[in-house]
Amino acid sequence: MIIIIIIIIIIIIIIIIIIIIIIIIITIIIIIIIIIIIIIIIIIIIIIIIIIIIIIIIIIIIIIIIIIIIIIIIIIIIVVVVVVVVVVVVVVIIIIIIIIIIIIIIIIIIIISTTTTIIIIIIILSHHQTCIVEINHCGINLPLFQQC
Repeated sequence: MIIIIIIIIIIIIIIIIIIIIIIIIITIIIIIIIIIIIIIIIIIIIIIIIIIIIIIIIIIIIIIIIIIIIIIIIIIIIVVVVVVVVVVVVVVIIIIIIIIIIIIIIIIIIIISTTTTIIIIIIILSHHQTCIVEINHCGINLPLFQQC
């Protein structure tokens, strides 16, 4: 009897030890699974954050490039407008100067020609006494300068 009881006790102890080992193994497996899941979630979150940061950086770079392009275009437009205005002003000033010079030359020519004709007339009148003689030609009186 005692041997049977001892055998039963040993069997019970072995069963309890086996159950405890199984429970420990199962808990270790569960803990490992939970740790793996947590690590995977953390990795996914880090990847998502990195992707969001990259997208934000790309958007900022694109905005900066667009702003720089707009500024360059505005500067080019301003330079072109200023150059065109300066060229137009210079051309208008040159045209005005040319017109003034032409007018002055014409005035000088007129003055010279009138003074020379007046001088010539005065010289002619002083050297030769002339008088107006009217000639009747076909019923029309024509005045003529003749030497008297």
